[in-house]
Amino acid sequence: MMDEMWESKAKHLEAALEKGWSIDDVKAEVDAGRAQFWPLPNSAVVTQVLEQPQRLVLRVWLAGGDMDELRFALSGHAVDYARERGCSVIEVDGRKGWARVLDGFTETRRVLEMAV
Repeated sequence: MMDEMWESKAKHLEAALEKGWSIDDVKAEVDAGRAQFWPLPNSAVVTQVLEQPQRLVLRVWLAGGDMDELRFALSGHAVDYARERGCSVIEVDGRKGWARVLDGFTETRRVLEMAV
């Protein structure tokens, strides 16, 4: 069942993939339990629970699809999930455009990359 759901929803995640990752790599992370897959009717989200020395963070790693649906999921279900896991923060790691559409989130940093 989950494999069928992945096949139908993975297309929403492909545009959000980070350099160095394929959709198969992401699926392997989900299968190994290192990431969580959230299939939605017209979207998909992948999260990770990160252990930092002083806190747990729910990192929204990949998200794509219907923006209204994603906003609802990130402000509702993700908050509940984070609290249940003991996370004190939800972190959205993505393009700067997310700051314009997610209420309650504050941009605290940008990730820059340089090839060496």
